[in-house]
Amino acid sequence: LWLVAGLSQYGSQRMRQLALALTRAEVERQIEARRSEEVEQARRTIEQMLGEARAQNERLLVLQQEKEQLIQFLVHDLRSPLSALSMTFTWLETELSNQFDPALMQGVRTGLAVTGRMERMIAELLDLPRLEEGKLELRPQRIDTTSLIEEVRQSFSGAAQFRRLTLEVEAPPGLTLQGDRALLTRVLENLTANALRHTPPARRLL
Repeated sequence: LWLVAGLSQYGSQRMRQLALALTRAEVERQIEARRSEEVEQARRTIEQMLGEARAQNERLLVLQQEKEQLIQFLVHDLRSPLSALSMTFTWLETELSNQFDPALMQGVRTGLAVTGRMERMIAELLDLPRLEEGKLELRPQRIDTTSLIEEVRQSFSGAAQFRRLTLEVEAPPGLTLQGDRALLTRVLENLTANALRHTPPARRLL
């Protein structure tokens, strides 16, 4: 009886150990299966996100190319009539050089200055893609400050007269600086245009 009881107890303990081992193995198998499923789901999600990102990048590239093409078309369409207008003003300046009519000559020169300003504005359209990509190259040179400001003043003299404003230049003689003349001209033109737009009539702008 003692032997039967001992074998029975040993068998029961062994069965419990086997049951626990099987249960533990099943739990580990389920955990591993769930982990594999989660990893696979994460991989599919990442691949989907990468695919969407690639598709979005491709759409952005297409839009960028279309924008650059549109800018090229606009520049081409604007430059042709502007060149004709500039040549007309140049011809008028040559024809009127022998006639003493300061007001008429000033108007022609103002027209030349304005067309030059419009050409620079068109050039800005071409610079936009390079500016966005950080590829805009500066062309530094020594610049006479007085001549730079005077050039801008002349280009806005007609607009200033229309608004009954007076543009005056005050700069120390011989003052020079190192910079990109075209970009500095655009900066001064933008500042002057804003000043003309927001200054009440019958004032002086320095």
